[in-house]
Amino acid sequence: SIPPITRYYLTSLFVTAIIATYFKSLQIIIYYIFLDYDLIFKQFQIWRLFTNLFFIGGFSTSFLFFVVMVYMNFKAQEESSILLRAYAQFIMMLVYLLLFLNVINIISYKIFSIKPGFTLASQLILSLIYINSKREPQKQVTLYFFRMQNCYFPYALILLNIVSGGGIYDNIVGIIAGNIYFVLKDVLPMSKNLNILKTPKFLVDSLEKYYYSRLPRDEPNNNNNNNNGGTGFGNSGVMNRGR
Repeated sequence: SIPPITRYYLTSLFVTAIIATYFKSLQIIIYYIFLDYDLIFKQFQIWRLFTNLFFIGGFSTSFLFFVVMVYMNFKAQEESSILLRAYAQFIMMLVYLLLFLNVINIISYKIFSIKPGFTLASQLILSLIYINSKREPQKQVTLYFFRMQNCYFPYALILLNIVSGGGIYDNIVGIIAGNIYFVLKDVLPMSKNLNILKTPKFLVDSLEKYYYSRLPRDEPNNNNNNNNGGTGFGNSGVMNRGR
């Protein structure tokens, strides 16, 4: 019942956590996927810009909390995109956010000598949470039995992270990247009629042909009727192909 990207992502997190915790002989795999800009620029290990997302550490309380956040937020936005036939927009949102995060971190590293951690996963998830909070600000969410409006949720997570002794750098970068995406994808097309972050047509067509064609014929339509007001993709994401 978990949509594809969320399912594979959670699986990869568990696999790397198992390797890091129990299989010392296989930890060379972890070495070749974590984020290190020195290795990226000096040895051209470009894949690290992407593969670092699949490792957040071994099994711990923070690992469990992160997995729960991925399941609750990542899964919800992916399901919404599928129901609205905006799956291509969701995929490109992840691509653009990862691009923004790497650019921000590279600038911080080169100019201010602030070296990021071994993964950008927490920054990416906070970016998604921030974007959702801007698109559905009035929705009620729960954090440790405390109910609040969705617009306050990212800042509640930051406060929780500070109280628990975590750093604030990842939170700031995540919100900056999320805000850049929200402005370019949601605000400018409406206010200035300027669409900068486009979705490739081949990706839209490929998903229509190889993904949606395999779904039950009535699944997108039936569920879409119940999601007219708040799945979070707004004018920038909804596709009504064939309607």
